[in-house]
Amino acid sequence: MKQTILILFFIFLPAVLSGCEPNSNQMQNRMPSFAFVEHETPHISLEEAIQKAAQDDKKILIDVYTDWCSYCRKMTNETYPDLKVQRALEEYFHYVRLDAESNQRVTFQGRTFSMRELAIQLGATGFPTTVFLASNGDPIGMQPGFIDARMFERLLVYVATEAYTNTSFDAFTID
Repeated sequence: MKQTILILFFIFLPAVLSGCEPNSNQMQNRMPSFAFVEHETPHISLEEAIQKAAQDDKKILIDVYTDWCSYCRKMTNETYPDLKVQRALEEYFHYVRLDAESNQRVTFQGRTFSMRELAIQLGATGFPTTVFLASNGDPIGMQPGFIDARMFERLLVYVATEAYTNTSFDAFTID
């Protein structure tokens, strides 16, 4: 057994050491690298979201994040790419990302803020924080912390259908 493993090791060692690249068919089946690759759900600027929401009556979802936040990256890579989450976002919301440490200027409700200032204004004290706005830009509510895809999709539908006006989230999510 040890001899077989050693033989296989020496057969594949030259290929590994030479840095040969697999052909295109092998590339498609290759395991993903261990490097961190962030999934990016399409998003728009806050200004554009407010403008579009006024026209189509969709709500606005603001993902308040920081680059160093591991749970922000986890939501970006695991929660937002989920197909049910994607469908709910597309159907009911205009999706905005807000870097809570950025000095980039944004306009909200007739005032100009840095993204950092706006995150504070919206009440984000931890990250990630999901902020929901009505189509006119008025705050509906927020949810701090990481949310898995299943629960997040339910939260999106809860807010989008305005069930929050007459039903608790716990009652809404009972299966």
